[in-house]
Amino acid sequence: MTVDECHERLLQIRQSQGTNSPLIRVDYGGTAYLGRLSRTDSDPDCRKRIDSPFGVLVLEGLGLAPGPDTILQIASIPDDGIGEINEN
Repeated sequence: MTVDECHERLLQIRQSQGTNSPLIRVDYGGTAYLGRLSRTDSDPDCRKRIDSPFGVLVLEGLGLAPGPDTILQIASIPDDGIGEINEN
């Protein structure tokens, strides 16, 4: 997935959930990661280098107790690797 594709997909999910920190599922290296989006380098205000194909997506764990964040490289996420999850 490119940084621009990640940005477009996250815009759709953010709009659907009505928040900048949506609940998402990321399929990455044969594992599905669930969490709340904390930060992504695909957002224009977070991009360090506009021409770089690399960046990270940071997920906060779900649940009441804070846990370690999950950091995933955007370039390693498959094209259809980011999806929406619901709280239901």
